[in-house]
Amino acid sequence: MLEGLLLWTWLLLPGCQALTGPAEASGPLGGTLVVTCAYEAEQAEAEKYWCRGHVWLFCSVLVAAAGAEASAERLRLRDERARRLFTVTMQNLTAGDGDTYWCGIRQPWHDAMVPVVVTVLPGEPLVAPGLPTAPAGPQRVRGGGSWSHMWPPQP
Repeated sequence: MLEGLLLWTWLLLPGCQALTGPAEASGPLGGTLVVTCAYEAEQAEAEKYWCRGHVWLFCSVLVAAAGAEASAERLRLRDERARRLFTVTMQNLTAGDGDTYWCGIRQPWHDAMVPVVVTVLPGEPLVAPGLPTAPAGPQRVRGGGSWSHMWPPQP
């Protein structure tokens, strides 16, 4: 009985399958946000994705990559298998981009997922509409109680 309960708990809880990422990330209006998630070696060949929604079970996949890189609209996902990291870049941030997102990895039974709460910092857009954009200054990514630009923290 206990084994069955533990199995169901493992299957129903997102993020308990060795995927890590920042709990929070923020970037400036009109700027660029970069979120990096780390995974285990056995997950290297699996599809990585970035989805949006408060409830992990019903989040909408915005970009997914079975290979090294994929793009969709203002998003790019890059998988660095040698380092066991995948990076999601959100460009031209709008006020409406603030929400709960998920780093995800496809796997049998239940995807590995970790939530990231994205906040768009208020203010004037960094560029005028219609002009090419350049990455804004550094954004802040919060994970594990400290501020860093990448998760896991690099030496």
